[in-house]
Amino acid sequence: MSPLRTAALARWVHVAWPVAIVSCAVLYLALPQVGGDIVYAVASLLPIPAILLGIRLHKVGARLHSYLLLASMVLMAVPGLAWLVQVDIQGHPTNDSRFYLAAAAGYLCCMAGSAVIVIRHAPSDPGGVLHAAMVGLGLSGLPWAFVIRPGLVEGDNSPLMQVIVVIVVMCLMTIMGSLLRVVATTRQAKASLSYLFVAMFSSLVATALSNMNLDAYGNHPRWADTVWFIGYFSVAAAVLHPAIAYLTTPQRTYPDDMSARGLVTAGLVLSINPVISVGSLFVGKTPDVLLMSMSVLISVPLLLTRFWYLTAQRLKAEQALAHQAAHDELTGLPNRRTVLDRVDGVLRQLQDGSLDAVAVLFCDLDGFKPINDGLGHQTGDEVLRVVGQRLRRSVKASDVVGRLGGDEFLVICTGMTGRSVDDVVDRLRANLAEPILVAGGTCTVGASFGVAIATAETPVSADALIAAADHAMYAVKRSRQDAGRAV
Repeated sequence: MSPLRTAALARWVHVAWPVAIVSCAVLYLALPQVGGDIVYAVASLLPIPAILLGIRLHKVGARLHSYLLLASMVLMAVPGLAWLVQVDIQGHPTNDSRFYLAAAAGYLCCMAGSAVIVIRHAPSDPGGVLHAAMVGLGLSGLPWAFVIRPGLVEGDNSPLMQVIVVIVVMCLMTIMGSLLRVVATTRQAKASLSYLFVAMFSSLVATALSNMNLDAYGNHPRWADTVWFIGYFSVAAAVLHPAIAYLTTPQRTYPDDMSARGLVTAGLVLSINPVISVGSLFVGKTPDVLLMSMSVLISVPLLLTRFWYLTAQRLKAEQALAHQAAHDELTGLPNRRTVLDRVDGVLRQLQDGSLDAVAVLFCDLDGFKPINDGLGHQTGDEVLRVVGQRLRRSVKASDVVGRLGGDEFLVICTGMTGRSVDDVVDRLRANLAEPILVAGGTCTVGASFGVAIATAETPVSADALIAAADHAMYAVKRSRQDAGRAV
């Protein structure tokens, strides 16, 4: 879709969304019972073709969250259609719980679709998303205890129904908190995420309104049903808006760093539900055991996940620091101290008989100084990086290539004989002689290699072995210089 068509569709969604909600609400309240039920059924069906169109336009049909949102709208349309057919058309009063189970399943599908989106964003912002989820969970006790639960109790609903509703409310609030965090930390997907948040929030409000202001027969006022229109059309707008294409693509990564303030905040928020539950004792009521138990069941996994992310991040940071301490920052090769430790290690292997021989190759680049001085240090750094890569590719995986500093490198080859070392040196020299692509063209460097070999029959210290290789390298350089002057 072209940028102009994308912008036009975005504007159309923003305009059509409030128009559809207001139109359906006005018609639903203005028409008599049967007419209002027809409007409600049509309003619950309209999001389905809108979501299908959004999936086709934005090529998001293969994404799980889109299918879950589509399934939620299909399932939530069942009660309205069933009521219209059985009550208004056939004239048979119905209280078939199967239709409301379909709505509950649709409810869960909508939350699952939102959860999939949150999960996709969580790895890039684990601390923020989990903290927001805990805040949402901690605040879920307020609408449950003071708005929803009293209506359920007065309506003489079964304990199972109360368990289902409290789980739905807590999951809704948890997902809403996470969505609100994701909305605040993304740009391209903000519109679709905002619509999805409004859908979750309106579902919570509609659930609350369905359990308050009940008449003597346990029925809620008719105007409360219009809030569901906001949820239906918000889900449709979320998928139809072009921002849906970026819904599961985090734009940046946030470190998971729980400060003391954040830890205290999370603790205070998660203590709200237990305080509400126990606080019932002080007003002469039975403690809300359901709120307490469900809060613990949901908060414990969140807390464990939160601390798991913190532990994983700390371990990753420690590993990064250990790697930096042992490797050269420019080339990524083992640094001088690490290379010296490796030499000590292979010499110990010689002593215990696990190795027959080890060869140390001291490499010093020829012609590097003119490149570094003439073309700049940035070009010189690039040459050193390429040299390190070529040295690494030219030897076995079990061999060690490290940078001692400047333009000096050390290669440790195990299990070598004198003849095979010559082959390795020839291969290294040939690979290094190939042109190196740098900014503005190419350049070439040579290399002088000095070789020192230690065997089990000729024990030697690490310093002496490296010094011998260094001395041999300078002997090679001098011989080349003498040959050059002779010519």
